[in-house]
Amino acid sequence: MLRRKGLLGGVSQPFGNLAGSVQLQDRDYINQRVVSFGLFDFDDMSAALGNFAFRVVAAGTVAPAPPTSQHRVTITEVGVYIWDSYDFNGDQFLGYWDDSDDSVSMTNPLSGTKVSNADFRSWRGRTGRGGDFGVFSDMKADPPDKTRYLCHMTQHLPAGNRPRKAWIALALSGAIVLALLGVWILGPRMLAKEYARFTSPDGNYAIVVFREPVWPAVMPGQAGDAPGTVRLYDRHGKLLRQARVEMVQLVNQVEWTDDSVRIKLIAEWELPH
Repeated sequence: MLRRKGLLGGVSQPFGNLAGSVQLQDRDYINQRVVSFGLFDFDDMSAALGNFAFRVVAAGTVAPAPPTSQHRVTITEVGVYIWDSYDFNGDQFLGYWDDSDDSVSMTNPLSGTKVSNADFRSWRGRTGRGGDFGVFSDMKADPPDKTRYLCHMTQHLPAGNRPRKAWIALALSGAIVLALLGVWILGPRMLAKEYARFTSPDGNYAIVVFREPVWPAVMPGQAGDAPGTVRLYDRHGKLLRQARVEMVQLVNQVEWTDDSVRIKLIAEWELPH
């Protein structure tokens, strides 16, 4: 970010203005953390946002650090905000909807009409209304020593206390579990379809994001919450590199140079010549 803004020069310079528009600062985020919801976490927040990302921006000063060629960065303020994508790209089941009582079910086919992303895109094509967009929260800014950092915590049961019956049941059902796991993991990857594409300025390369369908359903606009794969192709369609992404909407900043491509906080690959 500092290099892109031309701030790694020979004099001390300030960077960041956390009082400005969140949308304008989103290009400069330096870290992010995904927040996910499960099948049984269905509430107002999960219905509105589904999975989303906390993003972090910073403000401070950058100055030369002689006698080296490096720079010293001093962070005086850290800002955290929510980013989410509201889009209907790709194939995605959206549940069963009943307009008689405004209810929706993620799993029950008897509770209403089956709805998918294609239905919304069809309605949008007929009416010229609706669209895809990014969602930003307000920013919470604090000095670094007052900023709370989020982390995922897991609790493990000590090995000596694990119930013996559980191990027996696990052993007896191992084949079934492995089979179901194979379907659960490989099924979506086999059904992945293109979600987004970023072509290099010279047209010789393309970053293509493949989205995996989410089962059983997601709420409208949450297509970008799905996991997937980002791939680098040359102009002949040859696969050069690939990487997994926790949410396909995270691939929204792709920077091309003459000899490399950078996908922010995901991958940086050299381009063959």
